[in-house]
Amino acid sequence: MVKTVSTDIPKLKVVMITLGIFIVLMTLLYGAFMRVHGAQSHLEAFTELEIDKANYLNQAIYITGYGGFIHNFKNAVIRRDIHYLDNAESQVKQSIQTLDQYLALSPEHAKQVLAIQTVINQYRQNIPVLRKMIVQGASTQEIDARVKVDDTLAVVAIKEILNSHQQHPLALLKQTGQDYQAITYRLLIVVNILFVVSLLTIGYIFHSYKKLRIALVEKNIIFTCAPSAIIAADETGNITQANTSAMQLFEFNETEIGHINIDDLVPNEIKQKHTRLRREFQRSERIKPMADRSQTFTAQKRSGEQFPVDISIATYEVNSSKHSIVVVDDLSERERIKQQACTDALTGIGNRYAINQRLQHVYHLIKRETHPNNPSPDHFTPFAIAMVDIDFFKTINDEYGHQTGDIVLQQLAHLIQQHIRAVDFVGRWGGEEFLLILERVDLTGATKIMQKLIDVIKYASQRSPFPAPITVSAGIATYDKNKTINTLISQADQALYQAKDAGRDQVAVFSQATLAPQDTGSTSD
Repeated sequence: MVKTVSTDIPKLKVVMITLGIFIVLMTLLYGAFMRVHGAQSHLEAFTELEIDKANYLNQAIYITGYGGFIHNFKNAVIRRDIHYLDNAESQVKQSIQTLDQYLALSPEHAKQVLAIQTVINQYRQNIPVLRKMIVQGASTQEIDARVKVDDTLAVVAIKEILNSHQQHPLALLKQTGQDYQAITYRLLIVVNILFVVSLLTIGYIFHSYKKLRIALVEKNIIFTCAPSAIIAADETGNITQANTSAMQLFEFNETEIGHINIDDLVPNEIKQKHTRLRREFQRSERIKPMADRSQTFTAQKRSGEQFPVDISIATYEVNSSKHSIVVVDDLSERERIKQQACTDALTGIGNRYAINQRLQHVYHLIKRETHPNNPSPDHFTPFAIAMVDIDFFKTINDEYGHQTGDIVLQQLAHLIQQHIRAVDFVGRWGGEEFLLILERVDLTGATKIMQKLIDVIKYASQRSPFPAPITVSAGIATYDKNKTINTLISQADQALYQAKDAGRDQVAVFSQATLAPQDTGSTSD
């Protein structure tokens, strides 16, 4: 009897093995995609939470700061005008409510929020006192001494909160990269197993894997980094993919993808340089946050409009072909808010914060020039500061009204800006006082500039659009290596006092020899 060997069992084994491989493959793929989906959901929740936190924090800072109730509170003190307090009272309530909303989302900042609210409550408690003292006709000095609040705790708390918000989208990008590597290893295992089953299956999976690898890298990064503008480009710079934010920001549509080069999205004057830098950057596979560099980047829309941006770039290699992902954040709104924070609301010129920033910049430049390691540490670019004050400004407010006084301040600020040099800077120091930073000029040059400016102001104020004729007095102090910024400001203020004491409508240079013992403070008239 001849036995025949049935082939059904081996075929069944092959089918079972093939089915098992297919199930393992689907399981691995399902697990991989679920990890990607989970990462995307985590990012969306994280992004929404951070946006809400930032909105509440920005609102609180804006309402609280010099554009909000502190500004109105201090205006009430300086001008002794209770009308400013109405706005201050409503803004105090709004500020505390906004901080409560922020605290609900960021309980880890309870200590800092409490510190800020403590300072705000000190201001709120002083509002009735301030209102009463104004009605009673108390002087500015008396009011200031009674209601002055130390902002240090609030300022430190705000800085601590801002410093804590350091997580960059690249952290999530790196996590996505790790997820992608895990997916890649799983797929490689599947490919090796399928190679044993059939060369045809290997070929099919290899082809699918090659396409999937590019798609996973590009789409994972695009979805992870949303809502920033995300652009994928090949090694020639041609745009291969872009999310909705990128198309809206740079003003192109989906049909144009593949026909636009990344070099077309930079200003024309730097396009050639950008092409060279892009090619150099693509030679190594890396991720780089371009915003970490100490410079501002500028992008250009298809319409030609230019705007400031933060840029992060990731390069990767697929089959010996370099690709890149570009993450772009539009800084236009942030720059506008930054400019708003540095601008005096009444005159439109720099406020005290902007003045201090500019002084610090000039001071550090000179410190660098006078460093012992420099070839000529004893030589530095000279600069001076000048304190300018309107003479008898209180009389203008009393005779013409505070609204006219505000117009005078606005016109004076505009006039000073028109007649100073391009390298010079002017800001409103407070009240009717303006501070000028005169760069690249010695004492003689600074004196000539200020004397000319005083004459121009006196002449121009007698004509439209000035509502009232004015004169100003000015005090000058020049820098030397033994002076700090505070010393310079103090000396300019004392020189201003000397000019006032000498009859006003003139400029005085700080001189310790001519400073009387009682001349230790500034004057408002």
